[in-house]
Amino acid sequence: MSRRAVVALSLALVMCLVSCREEATVRLYEMYSDGMVMQQNASVAIRGVATPGAKVVVSADWGGSASAHAGEDSTWSAQVATPGADGERHSLSVSAGDTTVVVGDVLLGEVWMAAGQTNMLMKMTGYRKDTIVGGSEAIRTSADDGLRFFQVEPGLSFRPEAEAHGRWVAAAPEVT
Repeated sequence: MSRRAVVALSLALVMCLVSCREEATVRLYEMYSDGMVMQQNASVAIRGVATPGAKVVVSADWGGSASAHAGEDSTWSAQVATPGADGERHSLSVSAGDTTVVVGDVLLGEVWMAAGQTNMLMKMTGYRKDTIVGGSEAIRTSADDGLRFFQVEPGLSFRPEAEAHGRWVAAAPEVT
């Protein structure tokens, strides 16, 4: 094989290896998204998936930070310390390799979990024959960007799920 052929073959091999290199990716579970509320004065778990083995770095604009490595199943979890509620809108940055995800409009405060009851699906307007006392007034005066909830998409599963699918919503008259 000529020297020129060896150089060309070597160059082609290097280009293939560079273009085939797998970049680390990272994704947060849906609960960790714009508009979220994080428990104040706590160590809060941030979770998601990333390329197996990738180092995931979590940084908060209030100075909290943590890191973790994605397991063979791609999942990772990092604990971030939070300060007290301050009424400010914060951001959270999560990186793995060249991929960065930024979560904005994050509030610090009290987080309450409520789940499991079918009547929790009832809207404040109530049902046709089952109205809610004071429901109309509560709806009319409900606008409060500081009061948010994670609205989970209804679903059925016969096994535990890694994440809940949904979105953060601020209290408002149109959100009944």
